[in-house]
Amino acid sequence: MLPSPATTSPLSEHVPPGPKPKLPRFSGQTSLEAFLAQFKFAATEHGWGSVIKASYLTQSLEEAALEILLDLESEERADYQVLLRALKRQFGENESYLFLQSRLQNRRQTPGERLGLLGANIARLTRRAYSSEGSSFIPRIVLDAFLRSIEPPELRYQVQLATPTSLDEVIDHATAIEAVFLDQPATRHPASQPISWTQPLNCERVQDTERICWCCGTPGHVMTDCHQLEPKTAACQLPGNESRFS
Repeated sequence: MLPSPATTSPLSEHVPPGPKPKLPRFSGQTSLEAFLAQFKFAATEHGWGSVIKASYLTQSLEEAALEILLDLESEERADYQVLLRALKRQFGENESYLFLQSRLQNRRQTPGERLGLLGANIARLTRRAYSSEGSSFIPRIVLDAFLRSIEPPELRYQVQLATPTSLDEVIDHATAIEAVFLDQPATRHPASQPISWTQPLNCERVQDTERICWCCGTPGHVMTDCHQLEPKTAACQLPGNESRFS
């Protein structure tokens, strides 16, 4: 039988009186990283200590996540750090740093992917792949990875020419340049769309079918490409379209 989350901590009397704050829920089916980020934000906002955090953390668990309490002793259920380790061991993302760095290296913008979402995904992946690095290096790694991920290459090149210095700046530049190529205002184009960088100009083009050979009179080619042209034929050597009537 599963222990009741409300009674897992022998120090539950330390929980402050009054209405209990609305706690985020975690069942093991969603991102543990996102849940813990939300939980830690609430803990900071309300000034919870480690005992209160342990109590509220156990009360946030449900379904499969609640079962981790079965593997812990009674005193361990009141230890916030022990609870965190148990959750990360069972529900954390266990990819190696090398695997995460490889994913970051090969990350590319997919068709229709918004630049803002791409940037957020790269920033999150960078923090996981380089968690052991100093925080001062992370923004530079994020910027380089984002520039490398922009598709198509022509857009990437134009953005790099602007030499942006931050993720927000490069996203703004990329969105603006992309909108110019799409001939739409940036505010009306929140999502990235496949771009054609070889659109024909809106001008009259001479079609092959409109070309008429001055030698044989057949449309579709010019005299220099005519197979019936005899090098020494006087008519073909005369300049102008009048030569075929000589």
